[in-house]
Amino acid sequence: MSKAVYEIVEKDDRLFFHDGEQYVLFDSGFVPPRQPRYSASESGKIGPFAASRLPAVFFEEFINLTMDDGGKVTAIFNPCDGYDCLLEGSTLIITDEEVEVPQCLHFLDFVNPSLPIVRGRIDGGEECNLLFDSGARMTMLGEAPRGAQPRRTYIEWMAMLRCRAELPVYPVTLEFADGFRYSGEGAVVTDPAYQTGARMMNFRAILGIDIFKQYDLFIAAKGKRRGIAILEKR
Repeated sequence: MSKAVYEIVEKDDRLFFHDGEQYVLFDSGFVPPRQPRYSASESGKIGPFAASRLPAVFFEEFINLTMDDGGKVTAIFNPCDGYDCLLEGSTLIITDEEVEVPQCLHFLDFVNPSLPIVRGRIDGGEECNLLFDSGARMTMLGEAPRGAQPRRTYIEWMAMLRCRAELPVYPVTLEFADGFRYSGEGAVVTDPAYQTGARMMNFRAILGIDIFKQYDLFIAAKGKRRGIAILEKR
């Protein structure tokens, strides 16, 4: 059993940490094709934890980011490999041993045993599947809310396409079964590759890390109860 504690480094509105050897993107939505683990690195390790191996050029193209000290990001960590993770303040604690879910404000259960998919409503519509992607800067919608006008546009790095795109941003309200409610913004992505991926993984929208930045989080992906515990910010 292993446990590691890291300092969270924010860059480009995403969450990273340094495992002593490399910078790592914390990305619960990353699923590499034809690999034994969701987490991946050039070396096949992230701290004390095993990961799939991918070449350095993949991370350069997929993440397309240089850290403030000039370091490159050569790994992606996905807690859905079977880890319990606590994001508390500027600290990330990762363990491959099941721990008790802390007392929380809300708990969003995963409806898929291997993917961070939760149930919710978009702007009061029908309940649907939503993918929690900690590697996404903001909520991503597959279609514009009815009757709404975009507030602004937003330049996003589209990792799957290896290019930047200008996306319209709309006001959006998300509601969840246990009473958690979020009013903010969502960017609309209509690219066919993203639409196909959403259909294959059976989700309607992506929940970005922006929703949760006002809270501490416990991501439970090790034991029988899997989901996102939303904690009061310390």
